[in-house]
Amino acid sequence: MRKIRSESRQLLNKKKKILIFGKNSTLAKDLLKILNKKYYDIELIGRKNINFLSSNLEKKIEFFIKKHNPDIILNFIGKFQLNEKADKDILLLNLYANWLIIKYFLKNKVLKKTSLIFLGSSSASSPRKNYMLYTASKTGLNNLVKSSNDYFKNTTLSFKIFNPKTFGGKHLEKFRKKTDIESIQVAKKIYRYIKKL
Repeated sequence: MRKIRSESRQLLNKKKKILIFGKNSTLAKDLLKILNKKYYDIELIGRKNINFLSSNLEKKIEFFIKKHNPDIILNFIGKFQLNEKADKDILLLNLYANWLIIKYFLKNKVLKKTSLIFLGSSSASSPRKNYMLYTASKTGLNNLVKSSNDYFKNTTLSFKIFNPKTFGGKHLEKFRKKTDIESIQVAKKIYRYIKKL
């Protein structure tokens, strides 16, 4: 009897549902080029669907998670700024929005296997003096993900964070170095992780 390839086996099973917050991000766009829609049912949430700086953010996040009941949640929302321009939005977008996604699972018991994937930064382990608030927010996010894995140990939930070097769209171009990576490389790494889930 011929062996069924893992991709064919996945197709025989139902498609995995992926919910992506931050559909306008460079990383989301690159990941969408790789994800095969034969195997994944993808829902994209962008600025038109949700304002990540609004006072009703928690209700909106709850609404989208309940509505789509995803197997995988990716949050690519974030903000990068130098010290002199840094404001509370960095904390709201880089840390608080991620906390609200995790908080949903504190309040609602989910029985099916669900994986949550967050976008951190290499700054979390190698602080940069010109991006203090940004670095603090990404360090906080790393600890939040580690704590969530501890808290939800022995449940159906898993948490993963990716901490790439600088990458992204034109707005980050002036901060990049020759050693920094491309967004498509990060997308491929995330895709390899998703395929194993």
